[in-house]
Amino acid sequence: MQNQSMVASSATSIMPSGNQFTMSSRDLLEMINKVRLEENENAVRVNQFHERVADELSDFNYKTFVVENLNNTKSTYFELTQDMCMLVAMRESKKVRRIVLEQLKTKFNHRQIVIPQTLPDALRLAAELAEEKLKLEYKVQQDAPKVAYADKVSLSQNGESISNYAKSIKVGPIRLFDYLRKKKYLNSEGRRHNTPRQSYIDQGYFTLKESHYESKDGEVRTAYTTLITGKGRVWLTNKLINDGFIS
Repeated sequence: MQNQSMVASSATSIMPSGNQFTMSSRDLLEMINKVRLEENENAVRVNQFHERVADELSDFNYKTFVVENLNNTKSTYFELTQDMCMLVAMRESKKVRRIVLEQLKTKFNHRQIVIPQTLPDALRLAAELAEEKLKLEYKVQQDAPKVAYADKVSLSQNGESISNYAKSIKVGPIRLFDYLRKKKYLNSEGRRHNTPRQSYIDQGYFTLKESHYESKDGEVRTAYTTLITGKGRVWLTNKLINDGFIS
């Protein structure tokens, strides 16, 4: 999964990505909330929407990117294909869903393609495309180790330890465990200390590794190690960014 820094803009955009066009989850949220308000429904919060997108698209290979806002803050969004947008929109009420799906079809299937009419315009477009290509190639090279690691984790069925995940985001494990307990993602008391609450296991964010050991008095006891899954990495990383825990 690749991260890409971009400057925030207010216009809803359809962006070319390989052989298909994509839309920012920010733009999709704006579209959904506009229709929701027109239909006298409550708007969706950004954090709630991102949890929903991550859950709906857990089996998809989508990109995330960080947007630098005008007030010097940063927000994380997803780059979504038409199919991904349609899947997320299907969760809306019947009335909102119908309108949003129609708007998505219109934006993706009837996008305006600007064709240069003069030689200077064509040269400028060619120069812009060449510059974008160089930037993308450089970004791909820079992100290659991160992407390879993310792919490895996403493919892992058993997940990785919280300590290893903490190292990958450059956060101390003790500090991260403290955050997870305060947020009630992990249990904080008893023999289940630092193990995930069942609801987060059921959602596929964490798993438990069970091992056995013999105590000093000869009794065989069970120990549990919390592991975070590939889906959990996406979910938790977005949580940490939105809470300002990491940048």
